[in-house]
Amino acid sequence: MSDSNPEMRATAARICRDYLTGVWKHINADNIVVKHI
Repeated sequence: MSDSNPEMRATAARICRDYLTGVWKHINADNIVVKHI
């Protein structure tokens, strides 16, 4: 859902960069897709 809260997407991108390796180190909020599960 690309229209999700921009603050939530920024937080998700930061968490991915901080805790995951590989291409996740270069991800930004525009590349994150957040889905409610």
